[in-house]
This record gives sequence, structure tokens and C-alpha cells, in this order.
Amino acid sequence: IGLCMYACHRRCEYCGSPESAVKHALCYMTELVTILPSPSGQQGQTRIEPILKLPTVIGLTHLSNQSMHVFLVESVIACSVNSILGGLPEAVANGTVIYQEELKETATQLCITLAREFIFAPPCQVLDTVIQEAIDVMSNMGVFKRTEMTMLTNKQRSLSLLDEDDDEDQYNDIELEVSRSKETSGHLSFLQNILEPYIEAYWLIGTQLLNLKDAVHKESDFLDSTKRCLLDRSEKDLTHFVESCSMEMTRNAIRRYSEMNIIKMGGVETKTRTVQIINRDQLIELINDLDSYRR
Repeated sequence: IGLCMYACHRRCEYCGSPESAVKHALCYMTELVTILPSPSGQQGQTRIEPILKLPTVIGLTHLSNQSMHVFLVESVIACSVNSILGGLPEAVANGTVIYQEELKETATQLCITLAREFIFAPPCQVLDTVIQEAIDVMSNMGVFKRTEMTMLTNKQRSLSLLDEDDDEDQYNDIELEVSRSKETSGHLSFLQNILEPYIEAYWLIGTQLLNLKDAVHKESDFLDSTKRCLLDRSEKDLTHFVESCSMEMTRNAIRRYSEMNIIKMGGVETKTRTVQIINRDQLIELINDLDSYRR
């Protein structure tokens, strides 16, 4: 993690030794983690396990959120690599070469979906530039290797955002080969874990919205049924990340789907708010896209 922060031009300043800082953090998180004695024959090796049960995991999430911005855009890139390749590099059999523009477009789409959760680009900076800088940082760390510049037409772009009338225009794209090393897969897995709870939450809310059909429902009733569903999935260990059951993420997902014109929020001026699907096809497409970002 220290090397990652250094590559991102960030610093973690504190007084004292790293050992003292870790001990202080563990004392602070006494109720959130379990500290186990060293296994026999491994003196000095303390085993620490997080308590990944509700509501404790929400406390861990609160603490991690205060530092996750350091790796935020890199996490978007890692989830986008998973979406394009269909898994971690070392487990992919069909090659690990991706196009830089496709990677940037896939990352941009995820940022747009999670716009209510994070500010991905600082003020006065363009999102495309921030994503490109993250790709450059990960290239310097050996995650990507630039192989060659390729001349493509718009017809060859799998995720083209341009008008079909311009499909004969040509442009240069860069091929990126994703490293297959275990270190790279471990690093990408670490980065994916940062955003996957949010992706899973938005995916779960999308699937719940599909059950509404086209009728108008009270938002309070939908939230209650969704909460029961999330808790039931958590108790049955059907969720990869228990923190995805957060009601804050649920409310943000509903608002975001409304902003994307997938659902319609009624009764905003009254106490009785309602929810109705207005674009089922777009909702299904978004659910499939979110599913591709997940492992």
C-alpha cells in the first residue's frame, strides 16, 4: 500500500515508527477487528481478522472511506479491466491486450454511474485527463505495457460513443497488455475491492427495481422490501460484500437511477414519494454493465 501511495504522489505522514502507528490503529479499532495469538512456530506474527458482520462492517467501511480516495481512480481502472477481460489477467485464457480508448470509455461509464458516491475529478480538471493519468501511473507500476499504436476506424470500436455517420474516420489507439503476474493480479484485486461494494449495491438495487414492473410504488414500501431482501442475502452469505447492504448506498442508487431517467420519482413536493420504472431496457443494460465490473 505504501508503494501504491508513493506512485500516486501521496504521502502518509505520522510521528513515530510504523509499528507504533499500527498498534495505535488496532487499539482504536478494538471493537471492529479480532486479534488472534500467533500460530505455533511463528513468533511475532500477530493475526488480525476484520469482523465482517453487520453492523460492525459499517464502522470499518466508515474508516476505510476516509483514505480510499487515494486509490479511487485506480480502482475504477481495475474494475474496468475486469469488465473488458472478464476476470483477473492471470485467469484469462484469451489474451490480455486491451485498447486504451476502450478502457477509458469503460472507466468513464462507471464514474458516471457512481457520480452520487464520489467526486472522481477535482475541480477544474477533466475526468478524461484524470483517468489517463491513472492509466499512466499503473503503466509505470508495471500493470500495463504499451505495445503499439494501432490505426482503427470507428466501426472497430466496441464501445464507440461517436455518431454512426463518422464511422469511416480513423484515429490512433494504443494497445495495452495487462501483466499476467500474480503481483499484478493481487494489486488489481486489492483495487477492485475498494469499489466493488458500491457496484454490488447498485446492481442489487437495479435487480430489485426490475421487480416493480411498470406500476407506481411508494418509495417507503420499496425501501422496506429492499432492506429485508438485503438483510436476508447478508444472513445467507449471498453477498460478496456485506457493506453493500448500506441504506445510504440504496438511497443514492435510487436517486442516481432517477437522474439517469431510468426511474421516475413522484410526489417530491409531498410526504408520499413514489417510484416507477420508465426505461426498463436501459435498466437491464445498466444491470448487465454493473455485473461485468464485478468478479
